[in-house]
Amino acid sequence: MRRSRKVNDFLTKVGDRSGEASTLNNIGSVYDSLGEKKKASEYYNQALPIFRTVGDRSGEASTLNNIGSVYDSLGEKQKALEYYNQYLPISRTVGNQLMEATTLNNIGAVYDSLGEKQKALEYYNQALPILRAVGNRSSEASILGNIGLVYDSLGEKQKALEYYNQALPMLRAVGNQSSEATTLNNIGKVYESYDSLGEKKKALKYYNQALPIWRTVGNRSGEATTLNNIGRVYDSLGEKQKALEYYNQALPILSAVRNRSGEATTLNNLGFLFKNQKQPELAIAILKKSVNAYESIRKDNEKLPRELRESYVKTISSTYQALADLLIKQGRLPEAQAVLELLKFKELRAYTREAQTTTTGISFTPAEQKALDEVFATYGTAANFGKQISDCAEQKCPKLVQLQQERDQVNTSIRAMLDRLQTTLKDQVIDQTKLNTNEFNQAAKAIVNAQPGTMLIYPIITETKIQFLIAVKAGTGNQAPVTFRAIKGPTINSEDLFQTTNEFRNALRNPNSDLKTLKIASQKLYTILIKPLEAEINQPHIKNLVFATDRATRHIPLAALYDGREYLINKPYSLSTVIAAKGTEPAAPRPTSPNILALGASQFKDANPLNFVEQETNAIVQTPDNPSGIFPGDRYLNSQFSFATLQTKLKDHNILHIATHGILDPANIDNSYLLTSTGEKITKREITQLQDYGLNNIHMVILSACNTGTGGKNTEGLEIAGI
Repeated sequence: MRRSRKVNDFLTKVGDRSGEASTLNNIGSVYDSLGEKKKASEYYNQALPIFRTVGDRSGEASTLNNIGSVYDSLGEKQKALEYYNQYLPISRTVGNQLMEATTLNNIGAVYDSLGEKQKALEYYNQALPILRAVGNRSSEASILGNIGLVYDSLGEKQKALEYYNQALPMLRAVGNQSSEATTLNNIGKVYESYDSLGEKKKALKYYNQALPIWRTVGNRSGEATTLNNIGRVYDSLGEKQKALEYYNQALPILSAVRNRSGEATTLNNLGFLFKNQKQPELAIAILKKSVNAYESIRKDNEKLPRELRESYVKTISSTYQALADLLIKQGRLPEAQAVLELLKFKELRAYTREAQTTTTGISFTPAEQKALDEVFATYGTAANFGKQISDCAEQKCPKLVQLQQERDQVNTSIRAMLDRLQTTLKDQVIDQTKLNTNEFNQAAKAIVNAQPGTMLIYPIITETKIQFLIAVKAGTGNQAPVTFRAIKGPTINSEDLFQTTNEFRNALRNPNSDLKTLKIASQKLYTILIKPLEAEINQPHIKNLVFATDRATRHIPLAALYDGREYLINKPYSLSTVIAAKGTEPAAPRPTSPNILALGASQFKDANPLNFVEQETNAIVQTPDNPSGIFPGDRYLNSQFSFATLQTKLKDHNILHIATHGILDPANIDNSYLLTSTGEKITKREITQLQDYGLNNIHMVILSACNTGTGGKNTEGLEIAGI
């Protein structure tokens, strides 16, 4: 690198601007290959203006593509698009069709990662005929695979198969074994998604074709992922022992190559296998290990593209919920509450990137730790046999029968070991004080002690049922310990719950909806969510209910639930919802001198007017000219409402009220904004900047804006955090 810099200094002195730009670009490429993306970007951005000055369009295009690629890899997709779109017309001008097709593919991949699947297809389909024209079969196969992935994600499985099956022979023809194995895996996943036995067996066929290829090219991560896939298919076919064998082979490899996500997923599969085989103690230990693997990914997760963060959270939620469910059934309630809190923070972090927690996960009992050490040491031996047998079968070696017999002996010893460990774990004595649940249990304690008669309620929603974990005071005084109780809820399909919730919300939104219909939906939700709790919440000393809601229940305005005689708001207790107990400040003091800052817009440059904003803010803000307002303060309407006004006026107030149009994009929180009358968009990024201008001192924020807290099934209610 030092030599390159000296060369660059020399080129600068002799005035070889074109050579200087090329060298800067090359230095950037070296840093890029070393994974130092920021450093690479610095050099690319030095090269770019020089290429433009000397009129080197080809060099300019190459550098633009390099910068776009850096931003792409850093997850800054919009920035990547800017540079790719600058690069595209230049590649067309210089007549480099391969460059053009590559850029179209890159743009398509960015749109795909942003969830804009149709847009991605447009660009992929523009690239495809160009690659066919230039005869680049390897890139053509890559595009076909990308198109297949898009159709797969859109649920068009047959369409996906068509493209995968076009790509497969091309990849074989050009000898691209890694992409061939990836495509075989993708085809296997499509067939696995079908319910029929025949399709599942087709999935196995494709996975088993991919497996030896991964081994040939030495891709151990791909090998382990495929082993896990094969195990999952056998699991779904009811062949639990076969499934266990493949999970056993996958785990040590994933651990060795530090594929934490794959390791967590395989542990999850293994935990569910034990759960379904009625071995809850083993399932708890394995699922704890899975949760802790997911927790270890937490910090790195911020670097992932949005769609990976979201799909990651959807994947892991079932693990956390299953673990909490098992812990409740075993009477281990403080551990269950800690698991639920971890999940809520992870969900919120993936959606907003703002939630913070320093926990390292869920600790193991001594018996669990000892059992896990023995299990994974034995699994390593099983994995070695799997690889040896595969290699031997391929080479037709004479030791095949002997190896298979030795493997069978190992599997027999594994079964005996698991039976023994299950008994040991059943007999364990659990000292909750030795488990690191205190951080989250203290958060629950703070809430139930904040006001007399407070109950904290966690609804836990799995695919087939609801149950509840409640926390109440177990003594007197402001620092009384907390006790947890589990309450069984009804059996209900999670999809049915979402549909009922959606019907209820739609009826509430529509001023012309039939009251009888609304009451029916409301009472149905009351029966599901409140009736199982009646014996607890109707006690005379209970005054405040605090719900840490979950999944579809986040969409429900609890006060509007109807028991057949009256609404919940008319009951003799207050209702609150929190995202999680940890992070909530239950004892935050009210301001002694409330002072409100109200901003709003009734007329907009490019949006429908909001006719009652002036009356709304007038009713709230008390001024010398308007003594009937609720709180003293200031208001700024229409042209006076801007981000600059927020920055300069915020610090002098402790209540903030904003009445305007709001747009929440539940698929990508970063695209959300509040709108001013001039058309200025106050984005999430700018709102975050307000922390430097006094936002942290604001006691309460009211967003009187449409669409600041709505989403859909895919966001599972996380958008309640809103802007």
